[in-house]
Amino acid sequence: MTCQTETPCSATLTSSPSPDKRVRYGLGMLLGVADFEQEQAWFLEQDRGHARTLHGCGVVGGLGVSVTGTALKVAPGMAIDGLGRVISVCGDQCADLNAWLLVPENRKAIGTPGTKTLHVVLRYCECATDLQPVPGQPCRTAEETMSATRITASFSLDLETKAPVCPEEAATVRFGRWLRRLQVGSGSPTLDAAAIDAELKALATTDPAVSTPLYLPSDTAEALLRHALAAWARLVRPLICCHGEKVDETEIGVTLASIGFTLAADFTASDVKLLPADPPVLASTRLIQEALLNLTRQIVPGNTVQPLAFGGAAAPGNDTAYSRADHVHYVPPLPDIPGPGAAVKALSFGGVGEAGTLATFSRSDHVHPLPPLPPIPTIPGLAGDVTGAIGDNQIEQLQGKVVKAQSPAPNQVLTFRDDVWQPLDVPTGSTAPTDVVLHPAGLPDFSLVAAGVMASGRSLGPTYNKLEAKATGDGLLFLSFSGYKQPTARTRFALLVKALPVVHKEFPALSVSLAGFQAEGFVLEVLSNGKPVPEGVLDQVFIHVEVSHFAA
Repeated sequence: MTCQTETPCSATLTSSPSPDKRVRYGLGMLLGVADFEQEQAWFLEQDRGHARTLHGCGVVGGLGVSVTGTALKVAPGMAIDGLGRVISVCGDQCADLNAWLLVPENRKAIGTPGTKTLHVVLRYCECATDLQPVPGQPCRTAEETMSATRITASFSLDLETKAPVCPEEAATVRFGRWLRRLQVGSGSPTLDAAAIDAELKALATTDPAVSTPLYLPSDTAEALLRHALAAWARLVRPLICCHGEKVDETEIGVTLASIGFTLAADFTASDVKLLPADPPVLASTRLIQEALLNLTRQIVPGNTVQPLAFGGAAAPGNDTAYSRADHVHYVPPLPDIPGPGAAVKALSFGGVGEAGTLATFSRSDHVHPLPPLPPIPTIPGLAGDVTGAIGDNQIEQLQGKVVKAQSPAPNQVLTFRDDVWQPLDVPTGSTAPTDVVLHPAGLPDFSLVAAGVMASGRSLGPTYNKLEAKATGDGLLFLSFSGYKQPTARTRFALLVKALPVVHKEFPALSVSLAGFQAEGFVLEVLSNGKPVPEGVLDQVFIHVEVSHFAA
């Protein structure tokens, strides 16, 4: 679940321009690389600062996470991270939890078997792309003359044991809950400006986790609400926002979902499910306008609306606010239900009606007639390949071809021959189907156990026996398959590995050799011009791999 580009991606490409400067152009000014980078840095920070400070971080649209067995899928969509950077995912991104658990570093991070939780985290990254030849010193190789001419905004999707923290997101949610506790009217505690400042400063770092009402005097409620918004902007946000200080960008991300599962002793996952936690979502200004226009007006006073009762008395109330909550409407009592209290007689299909003898309205001793149920129609016999009545039929044809009326002998199979279906013996001898690797008579079995065209984290087409590959270092590709066992000098079997690299224009003179067998799989060494291929691009170099097994 990572981006695929010509060269490795990083959280951001390192750059030194100051985001608070822009280039001042002048006649005759000599422009260099640093000037254009400074110009980009200014506009990037203006856009990202706007998104970060006025909109926040979260999912803009899409990016739904679904689970099927141990397979995870993230839908396309867009998000904005805690630094205001737009992250776009253009297509479905898939991963298998059990494949993730094959990686030694992930096993170390997940810990011992038991009930586990992982978080699906989306992060922004940039990739240097579009390699072009650049003039330079003589006597350089073709590879040394190439330089990236574009920066592509991309993304990475990771499974992590700890969700990234967004201080402003948590404080914003706490501020919303605090606003919900406000009620206009008399009560305790009653807030003034100083009390509001103290309450909001505490929200920057702690969650009071209470829902008791906080009261605003009706004559100063509007002014105090305006003060609360100003205090949030001027007192609280400076405590939780980034204002130019250095930020560890590897800690910035958007948590799309959390998954729970059971980890077995062999590091396989079961009972994988999405946990009930929604990611932060950013609503568009247009959506907020529509919501404000359509939300019903809520009652302002804090007193609970008194319930109505049939026959209850009216009460005008004493609150001065419009649509006050302490008044009660009069409701007349319910009329008595006429007729005696005896049970009404039951109806039955085909039953006879009775007029009854009681004189009261809605009397209980009368009976309405119901017509009898119609008879169940006769179901016709079956026709076509199957004939006869339901419960007493037989198959006479298959797809219009006659089934021969002949009792089969033991171990015979139904066979289509001579334009009819008939029971025949299973073919034997040279005509019997086989699914084996041929070998000279008298020698042990020789079998193909894994195959595929592999690169780090992916394959070109299908794989045989769940063959998987993962880069573990420069020039090192770790492979494993279902049922793999490490061959040693004491085992009575051996594995034969065949590997052939696919020609790649960016990596001349590719060579592949077996570096050795390990407990969980085997390692191939991948070289280009005698030098290890960098770990970050091993997902672009495909290798034909075939593994055979034979006994001693």
